[in-house]
Amino acid sequence: MVKVAALSLVLSLAASICNAAKRKVPESPGSTSETTGQNVFKEFWKNYTKVWTANSTIPYYLCEWQEPTNMSDNGLQIITHFDTTNSFTLNWTFAANNSMESDFSDGIFRRYMVYQNWTCAVFRDEFWRKLTLEEQKGGLTEQNNKKRRKREKRKSTKAPKVSVKLSFTSVDYRMVFDNTKKGHVPDDCRSKYREVINTAKNYRIYKKACKMTQGPEKPFTLTVGI
Repeated sequence: MVKVAALSLVLSLAASICNAAKRKVPESPGSTSETTGQNVFKEFWKNYTKVWTANSTIPYYLCEWQEPTNMSDNGLQIITHFDTTNSFTLNWTFAANNSMESDFSDGIFRRYMVYQNWTCAVFRDEFWRKLTLEEQKGGLTEQNNKKRRKREKRKSTKAPKVSVKLSFTSVDYRMVFDNTKKGHVPDDCRSKYREVINTAKNYRIYKKACKMTQGPEKPFTLTVGI
C-alpha cells in the first residue's frame, strides 16, 4: 500500500505541476530522423546504457538517472533511479512520430526527442489524461443522447467497443547526458533546452554529490505501466 500510495503521489504531482503558459494543447515535435519507420528512441537506447538528468522542469528527484532494459522491436523498460537509493520502472512502447508511450489506467505519457547529439539529449514529456465515460458523454448533444439511449436498450451479444479519449494535461522537459560525461553537458544541448522550456521554471537535478552514486540498493522499487 505504501508503494502504491507513493506512485500515486508521483503521478499526481506529474499531472499537476505545469507552467501555466504551457497548458495549451501542444503540437508534436517534428521527426529527428530521416529514416522512415525507424524510431529515434530505439536507436538512442541501443547506444546508451545509462543517462543522467542534468536539468528538468519537474523538481521531484535529485541524482536521477535512467537505465534501459528488456528492449525489443516494439519497446523497452526504463528504470529511473533517483535520490541515490530509489527507483521505479516504466514500460514504454515505440510509437508514431518518433515518440514513446507509457500507458497507465488514468492516462498516457508520451515522450519525444527534441534534440540529441552523441553525448546528450533533450526530452519532451507529455501527459494525456484518459477522459471518463461521464466526461465523454457530457459533450454530447441532446439528439445524440437520445440515439445513445436507444442503442443501449438494444440487446447485443457483441462485446462493446471501448473508445478512449484523451485530454492534454501537462508538458515537461528533461536534459540528459551520457554517463561517460558525468557533470558535463555540451553547450548545444544546454542552448536547445533553454530554448524549449521558454518561461517554465528550471531545476538543477544533477549535483556534485551525484558523482558518488554507483547504483542504488533499491529498497523502494515499482514497476508500472502496461
